[in-house]
Amino acid sequence: LLFVDGTTLIFAVMLATVLTGIGLGGLAAARLAPSLESLARAAAAGAAALVVGSYAAFGALVKLLSPLQPGSVASAALLCAFLMAPVALLSGFLFTALGARLRARMHDAGAATGALTLANTLGATLGSLLAAFVLLAYLGMERSFLLLALLYGLIVLVIPAHEGARWRGLRPALAAGVALALFPFGAMTGTHYRDVEARHGARIVAAREGLSQTTFYLRHDFLGEPLFHRLVTNSYSMASTAVGVQRYMKLFAWLPAALHPKIESALVLCFGVGATASAVAALPEVKAIDVVDTSRDILEMSEVVFPDAATHPLRDPRVSVHVEDARLFLQLAARRYDLVTGEPPPPKMAGVASLYTREYFALMKSRLNPGGLATYWLPAYLVLENEALSIVRAFCDAFEDCSLWSGLNRDWILLGSNGGLAPVRREHFARLWGVEAIGGELRRLGIDGPAQLAGQFMADAAALREATEGIAPLVDDHPRRIRPALQAEASTPAYTFLMDAERGRERLAASGWAAEIAAGSREGFRRRGILDAAFQPELRRADYSFWADVADLIRGTDLVELPRWLLGSGARVAQIAARRGADDPLAAQHLAIDALANRRRPEVMEKDRFMALPPWGQTVTVFHHCLAGERERARAMMQWMRERGPSFVAWAARECGLGAP
Repeated sequence: LLFVDGTTLIFAVMLATVLTGIGLGGLAAARLAPSLESLARAAAAGAAALVVGSYAAFGALVKLLSPLQPGSVASAALLCAFLMAPVALLSGFLFTALGARLRARMHDAGAATGALTLANTLGATLGSLLAAFVLLAYLGMERSFLLLALLYGLIVLVIPAHEGARWRGLRPALAAGVALALFPFGAMTGTHYRDVEARHGARIVAAREGLSQTTFYLRHDFLGEPLFHRLVTNSYSMASTAVGVQRYMKLFAWLPAALHPKIESALVLCFGVGATASAVAALPEVKAIDVVDTSRDILEMSEVVFPDAATHPLRDPRVSVHVEDARLFLQLAARRYDLVTGEPPPPKMAGVASLYTREYFALMKSRLNPGGLATYWLPAYLVLENEALSIVRAFCDAFEDCSLWSGLNRDWILLGSNGGLAPVRREHFARLWGVEAIGGELRRLGIDGPAQLAGQFMADAAALREATEGIAPLVDDHPRRIRPALQAEASTPAYTFLMDAERGRERLAASGWAAEIAAGSREGFRRRGILDAAFQPELRRADYSFWADVADLIRGTDLVELPRWLLGSGARVAQIAARRGADDPLAAQHLAIDALANRRRPEVMEKDRFMALPPWGQTVTVFHHCLAGERERARAMMQWMRERGPSFVAWAARECGLGAP
C-alpha cells in the first residue's frame, strides 16, 4: 500500500494472492505426501529466508515495474506475487506438512484434524489481532518482518529432526539463521520512504506507522523554501495545505455559515490537515465543536501544519476530539448540531463506500437541529459519471432540500438542510467578509466577495433530480454501485450540465431562499465560468480564448488571486520569488505574473534577461506589455520568443495588433 492505492480492487488482489498461495502450497504438499515429514523443517526455513529475501529485493522490483501504470491491477498483482505469494505458498505447504506429522503421532485422523483446525483457527485469529494492534502499531513494518522471519526460524527448531539425520536436520536451521543475519535493516526509511517522496515530488518531514495506515507529512518546496504540506496515508494523497485545496475545504464551513442564521454547534467528520476544523473554529458564534477521525496518528501529527498552539484548532477550548468511526459516532451521538460537515477518503478506497450511502446521509440529517445544514465532499474527478450521480441521488434521497456547489473545478460540495433553507438576506450572506479572521482568508482563496461565493452554486434539488433520473442511489446493500477501481471520466454530458455557470445562475435565481443574493451574482458566476473553462475543456464556448479571459479579468476587475491562479502562480509563490530576486529565471517568471495580477507597470527587459525567462514567463511578459499599451515593446519581445502558443498568437494579433513574426 505504499506503492498502490488502497482501493477495494487492490485489497481483493492482495487477498487473492495470499489465499491462492496457501492453497497451492497445500496442493503441492499433498503431491509430496511420502516426504512431508522430512520437508516440514525445510519449508519453515524457506519461509524465513523468503520473508527476508522478498523484503530485501522489493525496492528493486518496484523500480523494475515503474514503467507500468502506477496503481494498476497488473502492477499490484506483480508486487503482491513477489512479496506475499512465495511465503504464502510455503505457509500452505508447512500447514499440510505439520498436519501429516501430527497425524503420525496421534494415530487418530479425527483427533489430528480437530487439533490442527483448532490451532490454525486460534492462530489466524490471534495473528491478525497481533499484527494490526501490536506489530504494526508498535514495531512497524520492518521490525514486524524481522519478527515473522524469526518465528519461522524458531519453528525450524521446534520441529524435531529425524533420528540419524542430525547434520541434515541442522541445515534448515542454519539457512534460516543466515537469512536472519542478512536482514536489510533500514530499507524502510532508506529505500521505501524515499520512493514515497519520489512519487509525490516532495520531502517527508514526518512519518508514523499506526493502527490504520502509514501516515506521512511531505513538504513541497519552491526555490528552496516551504510552499505547502501534503498529508499522505499509505501511498494516497488525502489532503494538503495548497491554496486550491484549502479553498474547498474551508468552504465546507463558511458556505453554510453564510446561509445559516447562526451556527453555534458543529460536527467535523474527518480531520485531514485541519482546514475545515480551523474554518469552523474561526466562526465567532460557534460555542461547541466535535471533531471525529479514525486515526489518532493524523490528529497527533497535525502539529506539522499548526506548530503554534494558538492557531491549532484541536487546542481550541470549544473543540472536543473523538477517535472514532464517523458512522458509529453518528449512531451513538446524543447531541444535535447546526452544522455537520464531512470529507472522508474517496469512495473507492476500501471500506469507504459506506460513508457515501443514503443510510449514512440520513444519519447525518438525524443529527441536525431544525434548519441545520450538512456539507459533504464529492470528488467528481475520482469517480465515473454514474458513480458520482449515484452519490448525489443518495444525498438527495436523504435531504429533500439538497444542492450542489463548486469548491474548485470538480471538487464539489453537497449541501443539505433539515427542513429547508430560510430566505437569506444579502447583508447576512456578506457578513463573513467583515470578520477579520475570515475575510482576508476568503480573499486569499479567490472568494473576493459575496457575488463570488454565490457564483459557486451549481444546481438545486430540481436540477439534481433531473440529472439523476434513472440512477440508482448508493445504498448499504449495493456498495458495488461504486466500482472498485480508481478511475474517472474527463468529460461527460451530466458534468457539463451541472457545471455550466450560466445555468447555475438561473437555477439560483429560481430558488426562493436566494432571491436577494442571486440578484447581484452575475459577475460571480462569470468568474467561476472563467476558472472552470481554463481547466475543463468541455465547458469552453466555440470562441473561447484563455488570454481574452485573463485580459478581461485584468481590465475589468480588481481581482488578484484569480488571475494569478489562471497563470499558474499564487501569493505564496510570489513571496518566495520576491526573496529570491529576478536574477533567478523561474523567480522572474512569477514576479512577472505578480506584477500583472497587481496591475503594476511591466518591467522593461533587455533581450538577454527576457531570453533567460522560461517560455511561459516570456508569454506573460509580452501579454503584460500589450495590456499596458506598450505595443512596440511587445512586438520587439515577441520577435525574441522561443515558443509561441497558437492561442496567444491569435489573441495578440486580434487585441494587440501583433501579427506572427
